[in-house]
Amino acid sequence: MTHLRISPYVLPLMILALASVFFASLPHAVEAGDVGVGRRTGGIAEIDLVSAVHGSTVVRSLPTQEGAPQGFLSGSDSIRILDLTTGLPLGNGTTSADGQYKILLPKPLTVGQRIQAVNVTRGFSSAGVTVSEAWAPALDEPVLPGVSLVTGRGTPGSSIEIRHVITGALLGKGTVIAAPGPTNGTFSIQLNRSLSLFHSIRANDVTKRLSGKVVPILNLLTTHSSLLPACGVNQAVSDGFLRKTFTCGLPRPRGVMLDTSGNPLIAAGTAPLDPGYALLPTGIFRLLPASGALSLFAPVSGVALKPGPGGAFGTEAFVTRPRLFNVRGRVIVQPGDGEIFRVASTSSKIQVFTRLLDFAPTGLAFAPLGGAFAGDLLVSNLFGDPGLPEVGLRRIKATGVVSAFTKVPGLQGLAFSPDGAFGADLYAAQPGGGRILRITATGVVSSFATGMTSPVDVAFGIGGAFGTDLYVTDAGSGRVLRIDNSGRQTIFATGLKAPFGLTFRASPPALFVTDYLAGSVVQFTPLS
Repeated sequence: MTHLRISPYVLPLMILALASVFFASLPHAVEAGDVGVGRRTGGIAEIDLVSAVHGSTVVRSLPTQEGAPQGFLSGSDSIRILDLTTGLPLGNGTTSADGQYKILLPKPLTVGQRIQAVNVTRGFSSAGVTVSEAWAPALDEPVLPGVSLVTGRGTPGSSIEIRHVITGALLGKGTVIAAPGPTNGTFSIQLNRSLSLFHSIRANDVTKRLSGKVVPILNLLTTHSSLLPACGVNQAVSDGFLRKTFTCGLPRPRGVMLDTSGNPLIAAGTAPLDPGYALLPTGIFRLLPASGALSLFAPVSGVALKPGPGGAFGTEAFVTRPRLFNVRGRVIVQPGDGEIFRVASTSSKIQVFTRLLDFAPTGLAFAPLGGAFAGDLLVSNLFGDPGLPEVGLRRIKATGVVSAFTKVPGLQGLAFSPDGAFGADLYAAQPGGGRILRITATGVVSSFATGMTSPVDVAFGIGGAFGTDLYVTDAGSGRVLRIDNSGRQTIFATGLKAPFGLTFRASPPALFVTDYLAGSVVQFTPLS
């Protein structure tokens, strides 16, 4: 697959990032391009292998590929499916507006046939595909939170199960349609519960004993929205706290930390302009709560954002970035390309701390210096599959040496307790399991609090009106929870769409929470 950079904004921004140039302001409606790349082949979409199986009467283009769009020259393109052994045509059709095609065949395909899609209009063709007995089922994406009906494609006649990746719970069953016609090779399954944000599901072919890929429920943005240089501010009083909501048009704000002046830095991003191939990150933005002003802090972003603890790690901002692609609305994670960047808090100088990790890094936390965890950096992997080796936590030395720590899958936010009533352990949010885990320095894992929908991030209170309990953003329920050392939960805040990151400021005391779906930042300050 060839990837072409087509946006005039992408290359200059990459050069600026590599040269560590500091963007001091954010012009109206301008977004940080970061490392997004565009792909528009102007060619032909490859054959979807799921449709090129025994019994198929439909051949579809690969959903993540992109062919010549309708009107690229004039009108739609004519597509022909050929049998490469006999040279005879098997079916004909045309491309849709974005270059995709779905060709109906008069006869089902059989094992061993070699087929190829030919663009008759432009004179080029896809690679040849050998029809197989079966292929792993594929869910149609994106799968959004709140839905209870999923569709997909698979081997005609196979029985399909939909299971929750982290808990293994059976969510629904169905059968792939085997009757000739447009629906051949597809399935539609009603689930026994609605899907929640930051959970993951998978389709399993029970008949052929094949498993599809893990599909995270992420609700990715697919279009740009204008970032505002100044945020709108709404405020309300509740339970002894002043709640200020800063609405700036931030695209999917995630991790948050404080700069040296106590202002929040927010990792946020959306899909770049090209719809075919896009990285999620956009940039790190600085919010000035006193005025509501928003500016671009650095053109590099990710999921989690934490300041270094000093010592060998230094005090720069550390940013975890899984290689998460939004390819034509389908989520693709590249576990072998995980990255962690460090950004100087004063100059915004960007450096690569580590690259090519064997997992998709999301949450991070620095262990206390001199403690049982030896001051190491702990990094989680939200997209973990229990059956794969890259699941669980990784432990990283200041030198960049990475080692495995636990095998617990699907973790997100991490926080070390300040000792005392919570012990000297690591606390981790597991969105898919709806729980908070407690992990000792020897790797012993226990369940600390359960019954949440999609807990994403965790942080310990700073005392005073906030106390020293553990605070949790439960994205699935739209709440911020407060958990004492016994695991008892109380509700601190409600009414958010999907709270994600959170961080405390000691002076003046405040709690900052990012709202992933609302595109806002919420500040809580004590009234007295």
